[in-house]
Amino acid sequence: MRIGSLIFCASAGALLWAQEPATTPAIAGATVEGRILNQVTSEPVRRAKVTLSPSDGQNAPQGVLTDSEGRFLFESVPPGTYLLWAERTGFLRQDYGARSLSHDGAPLPVSPGQAVRDLEIKLTPQSVISGTVFDEAGDPIPNLDVSALRRIGYGSKRTAGAGDATTNDRGEFRIFDLLPGTYVLSARPINNPQAPALRTSTGRPPEQFVATYYPGVTDLAGAAPVEVAAGQEVSGRDIQMRRESVVRLRGRLAPLAPGISLRNVRVGLAPRDRQESGAWFRDSHRAPGPDGAFEIGGVRPGSYYVVAVRMDGRAQIAGRLPVEVGPSDLTDLLLPVGEALTVAGVVRVESRNRVRLDGVRVSLALSDAMPTAQLNAPVQENGSFRLEGVSRDAFRFLFQNLPEGVYVKSVRAGGQEILEKGLDLSQLNAAPQLEILLSAGAGAVEGTVRVEDKPASDAYITLVPEPMNPNRLYRYRAVPVDHTGRFRIAGVPPGDYRIYAWEEQEVAPAADAELPPEVTGKGVKVAVREGGREAVDLTVIPPDGPSSGGR
Repeated sequence: MRIGSLIFCASAGALLWAQEPATTPAIAGATVEGRILNQVTSEPVRRAKVTLSPSDGQNAPQGVLTDSEGRFLFESVPPGTYLLWAERTGFLRQDYGARSLSHDGAPLPVSPGQAVRDLEIKLTPQSVISGTVFDEAGDPIPNLDVSALRRIGYGSKRTAGAGDATTNDRGEFRIFDLLPGTYVLSARPINNPQAPALRTSTGRPPEQFVATYYPGVTDLAGAAPVEVAAGQEVSGRDIQMRRESVVRLRGRLAPLAPGISLRNVRVGLAPRDRQESGAWFRDSHRAPGPDGAFEIGGVRPGSYYVVAVRMDGRAQIAGRLPVEVGPSDLTDLLLPVGEALTVAGVVRVESRNRVRLDGVRVSLALSDAMPTAQLNAPVQENGSFRLEGVSRDAFRFLFQNLPEGVYVKSVRAGGQEILEKGLDLSQLNAAPQLEILLSAGAGAVEGTVRVEDKPASDAYITLVPEPMNPNRLYRYRAVPVDHTGRFRIAGVPPGDYRIYAWEEQEVAPAADAELPPEVTGKGVKVAVREGGREAVDLTVIPPDGPSSGGR
């Protein structure tokens, strides 16, 4: 029997048969269910928020709360691939399928009408560190910043903040939401340009509270570690603040050419030995005057850069001056200030096949250790790129999103090869045109990692060029291993390397870290050939004591 309708067509004087549109069958919704448990006690976690989010980001995520047995249920779930995670006050967020708190979760595929059951996520209870900060007379100090710091990688002297708090009127602090691990506590005055230094006696330099580490030292190397287990609150970690003699820096901004504007320029101080990341820039106590005069007070002896930053839309370094600060004030400083330069160029690809440059970015990073945001620009379809707001400094090259099997073979400026020399603009009034050559002959390194004769599913691999220097960071590679303990690193430029397997990502050293000889010797040498595939089997390097924790 035909299903449809008769329609009279006036122009044709006839009846036409119109087929009814076919009905699209409904797609059966799936269900996703499981339990949320306490990682330490294995007890159910009630009222935990569980989120199911499409991995492509096309649809809004769904959220439910667990019941008294820690169970959750999502109904009428459209087919697709999802990410699943759980969170609860007093616990650390955990992604489903993540091998540890520092790893990303695994994708969760859901088919039409499928019943996904027995999923399990174990939440780690947060760790907490608390204490009091007081002065030399035992009086509590309110309104101080207290930070829990963790070491950045294997054997590193540098730290990064993992959590912080402000002391209350009793000088008390409580830092929560910490991962289990080992920390260093730092207390410092909240930056207040109007806070005066105290002169203790006539003829002596004024003194001021300075950054102090638990239990009461001003040198990070002398700080006592604080170890905290999952769900543990370690209390009584009291810090006695220290005062030190401080001096003032006075100077003037010196434009490098007539007509250079000093509007929106701020002056600050950046330690050259930055062991504590994030504490690198100290604002000027007084904005530069119309004549460019500036003054920075409360400065401890040490090695610094005086930095001029232009705040036009985004912060751009306009100039910097290295200074050695001793026991006396520094006056008559001249800080050169120049207009930003534009670095432009073109990218070509050495390949028999067409290589798309979609998403490729060219980046510049300062060659020394001064922490600033990288400048980067996308490569256009015709291979051109343009970096705006580049300071007159020395830079190293970095590259993002290179196509599979492609590496940077050459960077030339003015007919000279500069890929591993870097780009020095410090004495130039205009930047040279750059010519970047990519090659499709990259190599690859693959293999397995084991620990105690078992696959090391949480390990993290770093491939380090040999010899290493800051201008060769574009060759550095880092990847996690998969759940079977295997890894693969693609897009490796030909050359000599050492490859290391670390216990986990937080233990792996920073890309620019200087490893001691006894650690360097634990890396495996590997020579990568043009288009070659190198196989390496590794064992995990044992940690040098607890060195990670926090987010």
